Amino acid sequence: MIAHQVVKAAKHLGINPCTDINIIGCDDLPVSYLGDPTISTLRSSFEAHSQSIISILQSQLNGQVFVPRNKLIDYELVERQTSNQDCFMP
Repeated sequence: MIAHQVVKAAKHLGINPCTDINIIGCDDLPVSYLGDPTISTLRSSFEAHSQSIISILQSQLNGQVFVPRNKLIDYELVERQTSNQDCFMP
């Protein structure tokens, strides 16, 4: 949703969100591919996020102490118009 607002603000300021700047959102929300221009995004696996949360909860239910840690989850860059220098916006 933030990327969508950035696109709107850029257009309002006369900045072409396709050629003047690159905008990349996250989570591949429907607004990413339904808007004009379409927004490039980082798509990650809902299942991977869910599995990480389940693993933490199971550990806690088994009496293990939760120690905060970083968890890397794979993502995919979905390139659309806001990171494509060939995009035309009138």
